[in-house]
Amino acid sequence: TIRGVLNQLQFALKDGRVFSCTFRNALDADIALRKIEEPIAPFAFSYFEALAEAGSNVHRPVRQAIFDPVEEFNRMGISQDADGQWSCSWRIDTILNSDFSFCRSYPQVLCVPTAADTEVL
Repeated sequence: TIRGVLNQLQFALKDGRVFSCTFRNALDADIALRKIEEPIAPFAFSYFEALAEAGSNVHRPVRQAIFDPVEEFNRMGISQDADGQWSCSWRIDTILNSDFSFCRSYPQVLCVPTAADTEVL
């Protein structure tokens, strides 16, 4: 929260800290408070809107993935042999989070303990 007292602004943060800014006079404090209260339009959003209005298409095309996560796990020694046995105590799971329903911030391909059944996870 922000609170103005004469020529001072006090900022109370979520973690309990309080910061104070002292200005030369109440008018300067009021101007600063009004600037803080106004939402800021980030450059990227205003730039994107300007491009959309102009009909420009300067965006890069969507690229394919830079690397294959399964190949990367295999490179690190996490792979299956011909019998379907995993080479170590970890396995690659491509189903659990394929649609990000398990965890939105996790990648689609996960490396999980072999003892952990997908249904258990």
